[in-house]
Amino acid sequence: MQQGPCLMHCYCSPQTYVLAHLCLGYAIACVIYLLLTKSLGTPFKDSLTEAQMRIKRHSVRKRGYAFLMSSILSAALLAWWKPLSDS
Repeated sequence: MQQGPCLMHCYCSPQTYVLAHLCLGYAIACVIYLLLTKSLGTPFKDSLTEAQMRIKRHSVRKRGYAFLMSSILSAALLAWWKPLSDS
């Protein structure tokens, strides 16, 4: 077991240690990706017609709503289930 990040007597399981590193690696990769692609432009988006842009906006709205609802439901599930609590 690895020593925890916050307290000397706190220890993390190997699974927690691996998942924490995977999440941190993913977050760093996302930041680097944003920096590398910042100046690339959007040639595909620039080529869309107005009708295609309307379809895209409609789809973005629907998918955004679906993500919002799934986030609210997952927060409610985690509040009820409490998978990370000690008891």
